[in-house]
This record gives sequence, C-alpha cells and structure tokens, in this order.
Amino acid sequence: MLWLRQNQARTFQFGPFVDKDDGVTPETGLATNMDNATTGIRISKNGAVMTDRDSGTAPVHDVDGYYRIELSATDTNALGTLHVEYEEAGVCLPAWKDFMVVPNNVWDSFFSTDRLQVDQIQIKGTTVPDPTTAGVPDVNVERWLDTLVTLTTALPDVNTKALASSIGAADAFGRWMTAAVNGTADSGTATTMVDDARGEADDHFLGYMIVFFAAGGGLRGARLVTDFDAAADRITFAPAMSSAITTEQYVLIPMPSVDVQSWLGTATGMSLVNALIAGRVDSSVGAMAANVLNAAAINSAAITAAKFATDAIDANVLAAAAVNKIADALLPEANIALANIPFLFVAASDHVTVVTGASGMAVTRSIDSAAFAAGTGTIAEVGDGIYQYDASAADMNGGKITFRFIATGGTPGAPDDSFVSIITRTGT
Repeated sequence: MLWLRQNQARTFQFGPFVDKDDGVTPETGLATNMDNATTGIRISKNGAVMTDRDSGTAPVHDVDGYYRIELSATDTNALGTLHVEYEEAGVCLPAWKDFMVVPNNVWDSFFSTDRLQVDQIQIKGTTVPDPTTAGVPDVNVERWLDTLVTLTTALPDVNTKALASSIGAADAFGRWMTAAVNGTADSGTATTMVDDARGEADDHFLGYMIVFFAAGGGLRGARLVTDFDAAADRITFAPAMSSAITTEQYVLIPMPSVDVQSWLGTATGMSLVNALIAGRVDSSVGAMAANVLNAAAINSAAITAAKFATDAIDANVLAAAAVNKIADALLPEANIALANIPFLFVAASDHVTVVTGASGMAVTRSIDSAAFAAGTGTIAEVGDGIYQYDASAADMNGGKITFRFIATGGTPGAPDDSFVSIITRTGT
C-alpha cells in the first residue's frame, strides 16, 4: 500500500487498463471518460461512500494502458485509507489502487529531513506535567533501591555506606583521585597536548591517563600518557586521537602500576613470572581446550606468506606422516573405485550451450600416460548438462588418470568430448 502526504496533491500511475474481452490488450483511449464528473474516477476515504475525484486535472494516457492521474489536496485531506477506482464495463476491466494518507510529520520523517514527533503524554496512566524548561523533562527521584529519598536544601542526600571493606580503602581511593589534575589545552596534535599552565618536572605524568572532554561537555576520549616535556609543557599520549587536540578541557589521572608476581600461584611456593622479553610477557601454553583454534578465532590475513620466515616450513619440518595425512584428505586412493566424478557436456555446434539427454555415451581412460582404453564404470546424467561417472577400481589403477567422455547425440545436438584428470595416492 503506497503512502500519501496529507493535504498534498499527488500524481500517480493508474492501471493497467486492458480490454474486457481478452484481458490483455491495453485500452489507451479512456482519458476523457475517466474525467467525467459523474462516471469518472471515484474515491473512498476510510471506507466512506464512493465520491467523484476532486482534482480538475484531466487524466493523461502514458503507455500500455497506464494513465497519469492527479489527486488534489482535497482528495488527500483525510488521514487513513484512500481507495481509488475506475470501471467502464463496456470497454475495459476495472482497476483500483489503495493508499494510506499519513500526517505531514510522519511523511517528512520518512522521506525528508524532519524527525518523527514522539510526545510523552502519560506514564502508566498518569499525565506527565509540562516541564519547567521547555524540552527538558523534570525528573523527581522519590525512591532509591526501594528506599525513600530524603532531601537537604533541595539536594539529594548521598550517603556512602561502604567502600571496599575498610575505611583505609576509602581513604586510599580519595587520595588517588585527589592526585588528579585538570586544565585546558592551548594547542596540540592527534598525539600531543600543550598546556602552558603546566609546571611539573619532566616525565611527571608518565603513565597517567589523560581524559579529554568535548566542547559540549561530553567525553571525547581517554589515552595513556607516554611522555611529558616540561620545557615545552607538552604531553604525548597514545594511541592517537581521531583528530588534533585544540582547546579541549582535560583531566590527568595517575594510573597505579601493577606487578605480576605469580601465575596461578600462592604466597608460599608461588610460581614466579619470568622477566619480560622486549616488553612482552613470556607465555608457555601447556594445553588448549577443544576447538579453541578455528577459522572464527583467527583474524582475516592473520596468517600470510609474509608472516613466515624463508624456509620456515620445508620438507624437514613436516613429518612424513603429516604429509600423508594431507594427501589422504585431498587425493583419492589408487586402485579403489571412485563414485560421482562430475563432467560437463557442451554442444559441439557452439562450444557453449549445455547438452542434456546425451545418447551414445562412452568413456575411455589413459592411466599413467598410457594409450586410452575403454572404461569399465557407469555414466549417469545429473542435469543441466552435468553428468557423473562412477569409476571402477580398474579405472583408478594408476597415479595419473585422464578420462575422456564422448556422446553421439543429445539436445540440442552432439557434444564436444569432455576430459577430466585425476591424481591419486597410494594406500597407507
């Protein structure tokens, strides 16, 4: 069902109108009768009694029995369904079209730049009062975790019952946050920030976290401080921001260091962690759960030729049994019957059109480059020019086998010969 914008004229394609007798031939001379004041196009708004179309613009035949019909703003003034139809029993079959007339805000939200208007009128059956400030809802908190909220001087009381398990932990947290400093940047880049008000010593903020705020007060991003140049009042951070720092407000928060002393160890007889190698943590994997390493766990292009050193994988690295397992998975076994070998027949007349219903089919095969001899398997048609051959063990008795499939007839004619080559493996 097509949409129409309320109170707006609209021209649409109406049809196709076809001959009443054969139901096929387009009727192209109906425009005048369609525009008749009493027997022309009729409309019904929301299931009401059919009335004449209001628009005074005459219909125009377009092509193939389709007519360009205008609906006026009066025709589209009622929200809801709009049914449009025309019938001329002596000439054509009737045609009709149904529309849904929607408010301007809905139409413009879907098809223009407006936003769908959603006004909160009630909450659980209670009318929402007008806000004190237009566009900003009033929020009155009466209960918090099922406890009545009390106020002091119109501000909510906030009572911290516990932090961690001791007053000492709460005091430590307060001291940590007190060490944070804030300011406003004077300039910067995507990886640096300069604030002339800073007066601390070199590397004072090394290891701090710097949090930047956008102009409207929202969070712009948090980064790790990697250097502080006191002479230039310049802080360097990583990773880079999406754009350069200019005059944003910021907060510098000290980040406590964490020393890892044990992997799954205890205070007594703990398993100590080895020293880092070039900034990395040594990790010895004793075991992995089933299906940990699969296609979904490996990022795209994680394993490429460039990731491997020259001669990282050669014949000396792969055990013979490993090579055999790869061959077993990829190659059919010699001297063992192999079913469902597919091949395609295309017409010899144009070398493109597939041939179905091939007749006079036969197969020969060359084993290890020997002369072609008759095959002893069976051929069957699959469909759409595809056939399959069930090779016998005798057909597969070699390391390199080439099959030649021929036919003397078919639709649309005899096909080109079709060739399939197979490399086998010896049994293990």
